[in-house]
Amino acid sequence: TTTSMRFCWRPARMPKSRRLEDFPITVYDDYLATLEASYPHTHSSLNGERILHWAESTGTTGKRKMLPLTPTYKKQFQSVNLPMVAGLLRRFPKFLDSKVLYLTSLGPTDRTIAGIGIGGGVTSYLDAR
Repeated sequence: TTTSMRFCWRPARMPKSRRLEDFPITVYDDYLATLEASYPHTHSSLNGERILHWAESTGTTGKRKMLPLTPTYKKQFQSVNLPMVAGLLRRFPKFLDSKVLYLTSLGPTDRTIAGIGIGGGVTSYLDAR
């Protein structure tokens, strides 16, 4: 069952330092097997949290990638938007005086076997909820 799923991903050797430059550089393929293990479940194998939505990349750099969006990711993502806009307004005070293009996508276009929505992009799902 998903409640007994406790196989959260952990790298073999985590640095003891908290400095960003001490962490290893990773790529999507480093997490692929762990992500694929999450597809039929309702919780992420990466952090053990409930998956709210699966975001699908556009595939501009190759094969499309699936990213599990969890409550922690949602909170972090939403906490960045307002400071980003505030920073833009400080730097460009007339930023909102003209048209603004904000890229997003429609809701889920598919569902996983666990019934979780799959859709393109992150912003359409996280900004709407």
